[in-house]
Amino acid sequence: MMDTDIPPNKEPPMRNTRSLTTAVLLATLALLPSASCRGSVHVKKTTVNRKRPPRPGPRHHWVSGHKNRHGVWVPGHWRK
Repeated sequence: MMDTDIPPNKEPPMRNTRSLTTAVLLATLALLPSASCRGSVHVKKTTVNRKRPPRPGPRHHWVSGHKNRHGVWVPGHWRK
């Protein structure tokens, strides 16, 4: 049986598979933007002061800013 012998009301099996693949691909692409918009990220804007204040005395040394053991940022400061 050749492709030309297929009755007019039935599609060849390859065409059904191709249609199904196309439909699944289009449905996936249609749902993709909504899946990516589920969550949101909030960024807290902070200003960073990179200038050191003047040294209070000759025996002071600068301690750079860092996070303490609780994860809280401690800005840089002079220590004796």
